[in-house]
Parts: sequence; C-alpha cells; structure tokens
Amino acid sequence: LNFGFSRGLLPEATSFTLLVKAALRQGDAQAAEEVLSSAVRYGVRPEAEAFNAMICFEEADLIHAEKWFARMRRFQVAPTQASFVGLVDAAARAGDLPMAEYWYDEALKIGIQMQGPSYANLVMAAELLGDSAAVEKWFRMACQRQAAVQESFIEKLLSILMDRQDLSGARAWLQRAKEARIDLNGDAMGNILKQLMRTQNFKAADEWFKHLQEVGISLAPKIFIEAINSLAIAEQWRDAECWYQRCPDLEISQGLKFDRLIICASRGGDYPAAQRWYQRSEAANQRPDAMAFVALVHGACEHGEGQEAERWFQEVIDSNLTPTVNLYTPLVRRFAQDGEMEKAEAWFERILEAGLKPGIFPYTSLVSGFLRLKKLKEAEDWLRKSLEAGLKSDDVMYSALIDGYCKEGSAASLQRATELLEVMLRRAAKPKPRLITKL
Repeated sequence: LNFGFSRGLLPEATSFTLLVKAALRQGDAQAAEEVLSSAVRYGVRPEAEAFNAMICFEEADLIHAEKWFARMRRFQVAPTQASFVGLVDAAARAGDLPMAEYWYDEALKIGIQMQGPSYANLVMAAELLGDSAAVEKWFRMACQRQAAVQESFIEKLLSILMDRQDLSGARAWLQRAKEARIDLNGDAMGNILKQLMRTQNFKAADEWFKHLQEVGISLAPKIFIEAINSLAIAEQWRDAECWYQRCPDLEISQGLKFDRLIICASRGGDYPAAQRWYQRSEAANQRPDAMAFVALVHGACEHGEGQEAERWFQEVIDSNLTPTVNLYTPLVRRFAQDGEMEKAEAWFERILEAGLKPGIFPYTSLVSGFLRLKKLKEAEDWLRKSLEAGLKSDDVMYSALIDGYCKEGSAASLQRATELLEVMLRRAAKPKPRLITKL
C-alpha cells in the first residue's frame, strides 16, 4: 500500500479492505482503524465489507460495533446482512437482549434475515437473563427457518455451550432440537467434536461422542481423523488408538499423522503401540518419515528388542537420513545389556566408521556389559580406551570396576581394586564409603 502511495498510485477500495481484514485477523483493531482512516484521507470510500469486518470483530464490544455502523451510514455505504449479524451478535454476547432484538427488527425492516448463529446468540442471551419466554420465542423462530439456518443455529448453540463447558446444557438442547425435528447431520455435530479436540478438551469430546452414539447420530470418517490427529499432537497415543478403533470405516488412514503417533508412543515407552501405528501406516501405503524410524530404534532398544532395533536402523539409512551418534548409542547399550558383547563392540566400531565421535555413554555401556559377564580385563580395556579418547570417565565406571575386582576376591584383584581407588582419589573424586567397606 505504501509502495503505491509513494509512486502516486492510488489503491482501490478492495486493497484497504484486505488490509483491514489482515489487521483484524491479528487482533489489531487499532491498525485496522488506521487503514480505514487512510482510505478516507485519500478520498477512497471504504467498501461495506471493510465496515462489516470492523462491526463483526469478535473481540470488540457493542459500542465499537455501533460506532462503525454509524460511520458506515455516514459514508452512505449500504449495510448488508453481515452488518446486522454483527450488531445482533455483539448485543447478544453482551447480554443486552433488548438491543439485540432492536437490531434484529431493524434488519427485518429492510428485508434482511438473520442466519442460524444469530438465533443461537439470541437464545443464549435470553437464557442468561432467565427469560424463558424469550428463549422459547427465539428457538421457535429459528425452527421456522429453512433447514440450513436450523442446522447452523443448533451447531452454534451447542458450540457456545461447549465453550462454557456446559455438556449437560448441550445435551438438553440437542434433545430439544430432535423433538423439534431439526435435521441433525453428522457433519454439524462433528464440528462440535472437532472444536473440543482442537482445544484439547478430550474428556468432554469423549463424552460428547458417546452421547451422539446414544441418540443415533453418526460421524463422518474425517471427524475421526481430526480427533486422532489432535490426540497425536497432544501425545495421547493410547486415546488415539481408542478413536481409531471407534471409526466404523477403518479405511481412514489418509491424512492421519502416523509419524507423530509412532514418535510419541516410542517416547512414551509404549513400543508395542508404536509398532501398531507403523503397521497401520504400512497398510495405508504411507511410509513414515526418517524421524519416526529413529523413534522406533530407541523404542525397540528400550523394549529389549535389539534385532528389531537393527532393522529400524536400516530403515533410517534407507530414508537417506544420516544417523548421529545418539542413534548408535542405544544399540551399543542394548546389546551390552543383553550380554551380546561382540555385537555391542561392532556397533561401537560403526560409530567410528561413520566418522563420529562417541561420547561417554557407549563406553559406559561396554564397561558395564563386560562387568556383568565378570570379564574385568575387557571392562578395564574399555575404561582405558575412553581415557585415551580424551573423555573424562565418570566415577561410576571406576566404582563398578572396583566392585567387580572385590567380588573376584583374589589377592591380585584386590591389589588392582586398590590401585583404581588411588586413581579415583588422584582425580579428586569422592568415592562412596561402600567401596572402602568392600575392600
């Protein structure tokens, strides 16, 4: 816009409208007002759409909406349905039912009808005031409108109640809608479920789903996809599986965040669940991304499945992802814990072959693995290698070796344990009293 101004090019009204909407999307009403003021300053009459955006700005109050309606009339811009919808809704949200009804009547005078959401706001305003007659009146008027208005009315009504976490109220109004023979389709009711999922109100979503089942309303597969993906984002993989099983059409895989579900299940220590999500992704011909395979490597290692971890590692390679040392380390640890020291050492060598520098943890795993097998010489060799690599070996490895030599019990072993304790002391370590007791 400034580019045009600086070169003497006067933008048309639509340009100002676009900027007004952009400002309001960011919640900046002041910037939107400045845009409209600049339009007037340059002699451009703003479009009705720009004024309507200001009137319908949800964060604004009734005074704000009426101010912009007045300016709209002053510039001789004809109000539209959206103008009156904004005024009725602003008054209803403020709990000012008389003013909401006034603007409703003003719209009727010029032949403008309200849409379903406005009737919902009127009903809710009347309910908050405890005016049961007005509640009945506006509900009846909404029911007399065409099907599309009825549907959007009940959807908005339920949405308001869900925002208030009034599930019992939502159930009551849903029942009233059925009694009034409003055609309730699964899409409209599913939108309420999506609203709850997006706000991570999973408990209410679960209750709402069960209620819809009770009243015989079926949901489209896309609603289940939305629910599962929302749970994936929240790392609720177990609940995601529950929703997956609920869908009558299990061919809903297109659009599911399999990668996320695999990763969060693996991180959560539920490797079998991660496997199931991988199998579902395969069945849907959706190959997970490399990070999902990384998660499966870690998950398999934590679950004690070394061979499976090796298979997942190869999938990482096949995905053209360059493994870091953090991907090799759990494999070294897994095989060392299982006592398969040749494999553990082989995976350590692969770290070096890949041109990576092992940290202290692969060494610790190898020392611990040989100690469990009572192979003290090999354990001490790996301690020495860690020192030669310039790593500061932790006191845990020294303590474990001393403990191992003490258990062996020979004079030579006790001598070596004493020497290692001296090394610890020279390193300014503070051995636990238990080591002295052992010796």
